[in-house]
Amino acid sequence: MQAELSLPGDRVNYMKRKLFCLFLFSIFCLLFSRFAYAASFFFETKTTGVARSEFFTASLFLNTGDKEANAISGSLQVSLESCAIQSIARDDSVFTVWIEPPALRDNQITFSGIAPGGYSGGKGLVLAVTCAINQQKQWSVELASVRLLANDGLGTEISVDGMPVRAEFVPEIFPSSQPDITRDMVPPELFKPFVTQSPDAWEGKWVIIFETKDKDSGINHYEVFESRDRSPAAYGWNITESPYILSDQGRSSFIFIKAVDNAGNERIVVINPAQKDFSLIQMVIHSIIIITLVAGIVWYYVRYRKKTA
Repeated sequence: MQAELSLPGDRVNYMKRKLFCLFLFSIFCLLFSRFAYAASFFFETKTTGVARSEFFTASLFLNTGDKEANAISGSLQVSLESCAIQSIARDDSVFTVWIEPPALRDNQITFSGIAPGGYSGGKGLVLAVTCAINQQKQWSVELASVRLLANDGLGTEISVDGMPVRAEFVPEIFPSSQPDITRDMVPPELFKPFVTQSPDAWEGKWVIIFETKDKDSGINHYEVFESRDRSPAAYGWNITESPYILSDQGRSSFIFIKAVDNAGNERIVVINPAQKDFSLIQMVIHSIIIITLVAGIVWYYVRYRKKTA
């Protein structure tokens, strides 16, 4: 028998077929493999104003990737040398319950909020910061730190890519598009606050949570007043933010919440007492009993005098 010889050309063709199959397999894996995308944040900016009074708005958005977020906490680093913070808006935020509402402390805006039911998407608004630029200087806002928790019931932390996130501004001259708040005659939208209590927050105390919107001039602030009367007083209101810890933890008072927009228009809603003030009821009952007894004694005395006269 004669041995078959392997020609060099056959070996080359075999290697080509092998490499081609390996290439097809790699393409198949690339197309049909499942990727895990981390969450990320990004800014969108808008500038309006006239002359040297520019207004710069930086809106912070969340892309959850392939996750569903439930809670967030973090801080924004802002440069205050060339600007003044005008507002920190959260009306349209995907996080609707704020444990720590966004607020400026020194040169940081700290915040902590919850998205009941969770949020997943590529462009969820977190908050928007508007500044008045008074000097021809560069201004910046930076998401310095953030913690994002998953909506899995375990509080699993979601990894975040691309940190830190930064938005910069160089003042220019733009046509004004700021709303004329002097023409705003419409009060803030009607809203429904709710009272809640949790052993894991607010030291276990009763709090009220509230939020509303004003599409014309924006919300300026909120005020709360607690009273045993059905009508609030003209003074004694507390300027506050949501959530608000109730002074009357017995919940026997009327709770009035006032929303004030930037034009001075007001919207007031009221929460009725959760339970009756039994001490007041007892006092009324005792008063009725005493009055009845006194009236009975007087009637008996007058009748007795008539008989003896």
